[in-house]
This record gives sequence, C-alpha cells and structure tokens, in this order.
Amino acid sequence: MKDMISIVVPVYNRDGLRLGNLLSSLLVHQDVKPAEVIVVDTSDETTIVEMIQTTVGRFDAARLVHYRAPDFNLSRSYNVGIKTTSEGSRYVMTTDMDFVFSPNFVHEVLKRLEGDRSFVMTCAGMLEQNADLSNFHERWSQLKQQARSGVHYDFNTPGACQAATRAWWFRIRGYDERFVDVLGNEDNDVWMRAKQDGLEVKWIRFAEAQALHQWHPVSPLKGRSTSHLFTGRPPVVKNEKGWGRRCTESA
Repeated sequence: MKDMISIVVPVYNRDGLRLGNLLSSLLVHQDVKPAEVIVVDTSDETTIVEMIQTTVGRFDAARLVHYRAPDFNLSRSYNVGIKTTSEGSRYVMTTDMDFVFSPNFVHEVLKRLEGDRSFVMTCAGMLEQNADLSNFHERWSQLKQQARSGVHYDFNTPGACQAATRAWWFRIRGYDERFVDVLGNEDNDVWMRAKQDGLEVKWIRFAEAQALHQWHPVSPLKGRSTSHLFTGRPPVVKNEKGWGRRCTESA
C-alpha cells in the first residue's frame, strides 16, 4: 500500500524547521508511509535554499525540485510537483509545509481514495505560537488537545490535504496557474472542480486523524482578492496553454 501515494509540498522562503517536522511526520512516523514526498522549492534567498536542501537530504524518500520563479505562484509549484511524481503512484496528495500529521493520516487518506472516484480533504487544528513541537510524535496527544481547545479547531481546511488519483490530477491539468502572488482560493477552486467532475468529496474529521498547523506569522499574500478568478462553477480542466512548467526557458 505504501507505493500507492505520492505527496507534493511547495516551499517558498520558509525555514527548514517546519519542513523538517512535516517530513518527519510523513516519512518517519506514519503507520502507512507514502512512496515519496516531492518538495518544490521556489525560494530566492540563498540561506533558505541551502537550509531546505539540507532538510530534504535527511529523508531518503523525499525528493527536492528547486527553481527560481519570476513571481510567486503556488498553483504552479503544486503542478510542477504533481508532474514530478512517480508514474508508479496511483494517488497524489498535496499539502502545505506548515502541517504535521498524525501517524494514521496517510492510512485514512488511502481508505477514502478506494474506488478512484473520491476527492479527499481534511479538517485541521491550529497550534498556538507557544506550542512545543520538539519530539512532537511523542507528545501528539498533548498537541492534539491543545489544538482541540483552541479557537480554530475541526474546521474545513481544503489546503491542508487534497488527494485524488494521479490520473485525475493530470486530466484536469492541476491547479489554476492564474492565481499569482496570492495565497488562497486555488485550493477551493480545485475542490469545486472535483465536485463539478462528479468526484465524491470525503472529509477526514479531526477525531479520525489530525492535521495540525504549525504557527507562523500571517503572510502578506494571504487574503488578496481573487474574486475575479474564483467562481462556484469553474470548468474542470484549466491551464489549456500548458501547466507545471518550471520556467519559460524549460517549457
């Protein structure tokens, strides 16, 4: 079962500690481990680029793709990662580097993906700034309770996990790459497209398996208006002129 799913994680100018926690939660402490985790780094700060390289290098099943982009485009980063996944993977899951996952999370994702017409997302818990993530796998019950007692707990968090068959991601041509220099709604767009395509949306509730968000300052890109791009009934297939290109020179 472990060879059935690849996981894609985009990174942009964020420290290696949170990424290390994420990779550890996915590649060391899962009951059912994914085949691989593809880290797509578009950072342009040399120190951070080197830190990400070192962090990814600690994990045998993690693969790093680095390129410098002319603009911040989370959708493109996801798409580059999706196109880099192994052809042997039946499923692809995307996530954000700020999460850590409970040991049963990948197992719960794969259970819901059986039948190949499902689209899986999760409900997350938000950790406070003072949350101690050292040896988080040994302190999971405590961290889970801290998130449970917070203001934001067990609410629909589409960007924490989006999973479907690899073939479906390729057929819809990934995330909409018109979402440039923003954070938000590219995940809602894919959610709506999955519904438009007749996939059954399945949620992982907090009581079943946990995605815990590691605290960080709010990005200035968060909340920028995308109303001109996001609609409730988007076309299923996007990026008709090309998708998942690392840069125009390598297209």
